[in-house]
Amino acid sequence: MVQINRSLFRILIFLLILFVIDRAVAYIYIPDKNSKEITLYSTEWCSYCASVRKYFKTHNVRFKEFDVEQSAAGMLGLWAFRADAVPIVVVGDQIIYGYDMEKVSAALDRLEPKLVSSAE
Repeated sequence: MVQINRSLFRILIFLLILFVIDRAVAYIYIPDKNSKEITLYSTEWCSYCASVRKYFKTHNVRFKEFDVEQSAAGMLGLWAFRADAVPIVVVGDQIIYGYDMEKVSAALDRLEPKLVSSAE
């Protein structure tokens, strides 16, 4: 009985630690309401990620990029957003999952109306 209680206690402590880590990562990566940053979570081989990257560069959009396979920050961002695929585009406080250039363009326009001259 004592052995079961110790095992159960260890499992509960482990789960509590995971929960604390999860909430800390979410706190760090989820953008706040006043954010003006643009971030792309991507991979090197993803063609949709390359399209978003090209769109940003063509329209002179300043953005940060994290490769979710190569950087710890990218992996943690993927975890914080509860995502399992790329691209993930964060524009201000809006998180856009998958390849949806209409949403990306609209979010950029809301963030800075003069940032994007024309939607593709």
